[in-house]
Amino acid sequence: MTKKVDGKRSAKVAARIAAIKQKLAKVKNPELKKALKVQLAVNKSLLALRRKLKAAKPEKKQAIRAKIQALRQKAAAAKNKVLLVSHQVTVKKVAKLEAKLAAATDPKRVKALKKLLKATAKVAALKEKLLYASPAERKAIKVQLKKAQAK
Repeated sequence: MTKKVDGKRSAKVAARIAAIKQKLAKVKNPELKKALKVQLAVNKSLLALRRKLKAAKPEKKQAIRAKIQALRQKAAAAKNKVLLVSHQVTVKKVAKLEAKLAAATDPKRVKALKKLLKATAKVAALKEKLLYASPAERKAIKVQLKKAQAK
């Protein structure tokens, strides 16, 4: 690996860290917050190792690369955990909306809750799809998810 390639990868990890920090600032759910913190910690240590790799002596580079490989697996597991918890949070939100809808009597409120429930259920379905999607499908699903969340 050349330094140029390492630099590009480090930039990607740094961008990922920034995105995780943004999500962490918005999140209210404690389970999701915990999962995001774990993901952030793994990505920060991955970035530190990548930078260490650049400055390392040739004889130490192989050991650092092995650590990076292990951390990449941890990062992938942490990402999947965040997706799973995010989906669970949305499912709970749908259940709360259904309960509110069952208790609602005012026709205007019922109509508004039905609209909100429909949009939230669509988001939940897309998040579940995202959990089991292949990397190729993920990009298209994320676009759909952004549109659904905007509604």
